[in-house]
Amino acid sequence: MTWTNATTSIPGGITALDLEASSTGVSIAVRIGTSVKVYKNVTDAAATFDEVRPGTFDLARTASGIVISLCDFSGNRTLSTWVSP
Repeated sequence: MTWTNATTSIPGGITALDLEASSTGVSIAVRIGTSVKVYKNVTDAAATFDEVRPGTFDLARTASGIVISLCDFSGNRTLSTWVSP
C-alpha cells in the first residue's frame, strides 16, 4: 500500500470533519466556523452543501448519493438530513 497526498480547496480553520469512501471516490464534510460544508470529492473546488447549521454531523456515501445528517443536541434536538445525488 502507498499513501498519496490529496490537495483540497477547503479554506479556513476546520474544527470537525468526517470522511466517507466508496469505489468511486472519497467525500468530506467539514465544519468551518458556524458552517458545515460537504465536498462530493476531496479534490472538488466547491462544496455541494454549504450552510450555517449548529450541531454535530455525520456523512455517508451511498448508492443514492451523498448523505449528510445534522443534529443540534444542545439546541432544538432536531435531526435534519440531506441527500445529494
